[in-house]
Amino acid sequence: MKKYLIVLGALAATLILPFMLRPSEERREIDPNGTLTIISPHVESIRSEFTRAFQRFMKDKHNRNVEIQWLTPGGTSEIDKYVETEYRAAFENYWGETQSEKWTAEAGNAVALSKPVGDDQPRLKAARDVFLNSNLGIKIDLFFGGGTYDFEKQKKKGYLVATTPDGAYGPAAIKKAHPDWFTDAIIPQTFSGQPFYDPDLCWVGNCLSSFGIVYNKDVLERIGISEPPRQWTDLTSPSYSGAIALADPGKSASAAMAFEMIIQQQMQQALARLKKASLTPNPTAAAPIKTEAEAISEGWMLGLQIIQKIAANARYFTDSAPRPPMDVSRGEAAAGMAIDFYGKTFVEKLQQPNGECRVVYLTPEGGSSVSADAIGMFRGAPNPELATIFMEYVLSLEGQRLWGHKSGTPGGPTRVALRRLPIRKDYYVPAERALASDPEEMPYEKINFNYNAKYTGPAFNALRLIVRAMCLDTQEEMKTAWHELVRHGFPPRATENFSDLRLISYEKVMTDIAKVCNGSDKLLQARLARDLGGMFRNQYLNATAMALRGE
Repeated sequence: MKKYLIVLGALAATLILPFMLRPSEERREIDPNGTLTIISPHVESIRSEFTRAFQRFMKDKHNRNVEIQWLTPGGTSEIDKYVETEYRAAFENYWGETQSEKWTAEAGNAVALSKPVGDDQPRLKAARDVFLNSNLGIKIDLFFGGGTYDFEKQKKKGYLVATTPDGAYGPAAIKKAHPDWFTDAIIPQTFSGQPFYDPDLCWVGNCLSSFGIVYNKDVLERIGISEPPRQWTDLTSPSYSGAIALADPGKSASAAMAFEMIIQQQMQQALARLKKASLTPNPTAAAPIKTEAEAISEGWMLGLQIIQKIAANARYFTDSAPRPPMDVSRGEAAAGMAIDFYGKTFVEKLQQPNGECRVVYLTPEGGSSVSADAIGMFRGAPNPELATIFMEYVLSLEGQRLWGHKSGTPGGPTRVALRRLPIRKDYYVPAERALASDPEEMPYEKINFNYNAKYTGPAFNALRLIVRAMCLDTQEEMKTAWHELVRHGFPPRATENFSDLRLISYEKVMTDIAKVCNGSDKLLQARLARDLGGMFRNQYLNATAMALRGE
């Protein structure tokens, strides 16, 4: 019996002792109102650094132990689907509890609308009003990470709110407490043509992003490319055939924005040519651009042709935006298009003590605007008080240092530099830059690109569908045609046929195609993608046949 008691005692000690020896911070009692739920596309390094830093901040400043629950269903497209599904389900339950009318599909559609409902649809309008006047929640407090396009989408659907019904919490409450933060001196409302916070305060930018090229010097040498890429157009060279890593713009809003930057740059260059021509007319010039509308249309076409050629060089299109720089760093691709912090992250990981690195990230000069990554609070947030404190922390200089400082520096991350540019202008002073991971970056000074939303903003969804039809659904035929064009020295007629994009001209896209893509009829969108894909498939087959004949 004594022997059994000794064994049981040893077993109990084995099970209990690790819990007794845990650090005090792991044994801490969590505040009853101390759990914050955040849905985010952010990578693990960002999530873990903000968890650690915010927990320390709450303990030091508020004497509270808190936890953060992260939901990571995928990129922003997956987050959008997840959030919409949750609000639909929650609204159906809410409807059954509060409304005398039966639940209908029309009531369900009211949850996902992104445009105001007219009086000509009274039942839909009434259901929409019920939703917007509710404080219905989905057990998630914050949406953290992603571009302003994604946050505007959530706002228009009514999912993000400026304040709680009593006005005590939310981004608007932060502005009321810190009005000086929301000024041109610290966080301007707009910059380089991009919004940095919502005028209604349903979301606020907290760090900056741009788009560029990441490349592997070793792979470039291996495939015989002596000059590294500097501009988007460099990626159209046949030397990159099968060596470029791209993300699917239909799955990644950041990938779609990178393609939009290519088009915007071509539009701006066309406008510059128009201005130059008006100052120094040349009557002998062939078909000169005469109007702003012609310049915009020409820039759109040139931009799409660049995208088409880059896609023809693609090794793949992935659903995951972080994968292209990852594969470039591994040597599985020579170059890729990426949002800046993904590219810089791999440079950070692979950089040698002497500063050398086989991976390089650069923003093409004049090829990208600076845009904001945002944060916002959901309607019916279960813990709006803690959500507001978290947003306030992220926007404070203390939170901004976490984005910008080197790892191991005071106020910086502990494991690895996050390599994100803080949004606050007052971060870019000598004292802060001395500890910054990218001290040479001065985003408010080195801007030579101004995004103009009216040129491509209405066509953003259309661009995603166009790239799918032009490049993804027809990838095999496109690559075959491109291969034969290269092999036969780009015969004139075949090359012209390959690059003939009149069926997606700016005028057609901004009217018919954008109307379908910005609507809610998914079946109509699928038919449009199918029809465009079929036309491009035939076009590529014809280009292949022409190239083989040397035409």
